[in-house]
Amino acid sequence: MSESKRLPERPSLEFERKHAKALVRLFNAGETEALTRVHAQLPAHVGPIGLRQAQFVIAREYGFDGWTALRSAFMQRAHGLERAAEQARRAIDANHVQELSRLIAREPRLLTWRDSARDGEVLLAATTSYANFPGAEHEDTWNRRECAELLLDAGATVDPRVVLRIIDTGAHGMLALFERKGVLPANLRVFAALGALDRVRASFDDAGRLRGGARPDTRLRSAYDGAAADWPDPGDDGLVLADAFLYACRLGQRQVAAFLLPRCMQLDRDLEAAIAAWEGEAAFIDFLLEQTPEGARYALSRGPRGARPGIIWQQAVELRVRAALHRNDVEAVRNLLHREAFLLRPAFVRTHARLLEVAAYSDDALPMIEAVLESGAAITSTKEPPPSRAISYALDTPITCRCSPAFGPCRTTCHTPPAAAIAPVCPSGSLTTAVPRWETSPNTTRFLNTPRS
Repeated sequence: MSESKRLPERPSLEFERKHAKALVRLFNAGETEALTRVHAQLPAHVGPIGLRQAQFVIAREYGFDGWTALRSAFMQRAHGLERAAEQARRAIDANHVQELSRLIAREPRLLTWRDSARDGEVLLAATTSYANFPGAEHEDTWNRRECAELLLDAGATVDPRVVLRIIDTGAHGMLALFERKGVLPANLRVFAALGALDRVRASFDDAGRLRGGARPDTRLRSAYDGAAADWPDPGDDGLVLADAFLYACRLGQRQVAAFLLPRCMQLDRDLEAAIAAWEGEAAFIDFLLEQTPEGARYALSRGPRGARPGIIWQQAVELRVRAALHRNDVEAVRNLLHREAFLLRPAFVRTHARLLEVAAYSDDALPMIEAVLESGAAITSTKEPPPSRAISYALDTPITCRCSPAFGPCRTTCHTPPAAAIAPVCPSGSLTTAVPRWETSPNTTRFLNTPRS
C-alpha cells in the first residue's frame, strides 16, 4: 500500500466533498488516474462508483478507516487552530509578546490563518488599532507594535486591509515598522502618509507627470475594493494626486501636502480658483490640518468620481460644515449648504448622513438637525435612512416646530415633552415625520433597536 497523504495545513471538509464528487465523475468516465486510485483502495470493486465509495477512497488515502474518521480528524484540527487563534488574539490584546511567540512556535498555521467570523481577517490585524482616536499619543495604547514585529519577522500574511487600517488610524510608528520590514505597497498614498517627501518628489518625471510606479497596483484595489478607504483608480492621475494630498493632511504631513497641492490644482482649475478665494494655499492646508488631525478617520466624501467639484473641495466643504456644526453655528451651516449646493445632490447622501450624525450629538442638536434637513439635502427623499446609529438618535429626537417645507404644515401646537419620543406632540417634530417614508422602513426599526453608546 502506498504511503498515506498528510493532512493539509488548513483542512476543508467541503473541499474534500467536492473532491469526492469529482472522483465519481472521473472514475465513471474511465479516467486513468481515477481508476488507479479507486482500485488501490477497492481492489475487488467492479462497475461504477457512487459518492460513498469515493469518500471512502479519499479517507483511506489519508490513512483513515473511513469518511467518518476523516471528518472527525478534520473538525478536531480546525477547532484546534481556532482555539490557538483565540489564544493568540488574547495574547496580542494583553501585549504578551513571549506568549504570542510560544503560540506561533506551537502552531505555525496561525501566521496564514484567516478568521472567517471577521471577514477573513488575518492575525496581524489584531495588532492594529480599532479606535479612531487622533494623535500619536494614543498609538501605543491602541496598537501592539512589538507583537506586530514578531508576526512580521515570522512571515505572517500582510493583508492590504491591515495597511489601510494603520494609515487610516494615523499610526506613524506602525507605518514606520511596516516600512522598515519592507511590507508596505509602494505608491503615492503610502509615501504621503509616511511623510517621505523625497519619494513623493521622485514619483513625478521631469515634466511633472506621475510615474507609473507611484500609482496603486490594481491587485490592491481588487483585494479591498469598495471599502471606506479603498485605493484610488490608478488610471485617474487627478484622483491619485488628490487622494495622496488628503492623506498627507490627514496624517499631519505639511511638507508633502504643500508639494502636492499645486500639482492637484494643475489638474483641477476649479480647485485653483476656490483656493484663491480661500486666501491661498497655505491657509487652505492649515485648515485641513486643523480639521483632520493625525489619524482622524474622516472618510473621503463619496461624490461621483470625475464630477465637479473634485474630491479635495468636496472634503474641504464637508469639513467646513462639520466645523460649523461643532461650533453650533446654525447660520454658517445654512449659508454653506446654500452656497455649496453640490453637497445636497443624491450622490452625497452618505455625506448628509455624516452631517446628521454630527448634528445629532452636538450640544444644541435640534437647530443643527433642522439646518441640514431644511437645506433640501437629498437624504430627505431617500426611501429609507442610511445605516447610522446617530440617525437612529435623530429619529427619536424631537425637533422644534418651525413649519418649514421640509417638515410639512404644522397641525398642532408644539409642546414637546422633556423625554424624547418617536411620536412627539407636534406631528412635524421628528425625523420620521420629516421623512414620512422612513416610518415603516426596516432600517428605522433596526436602528431604533440598536444600542447607542
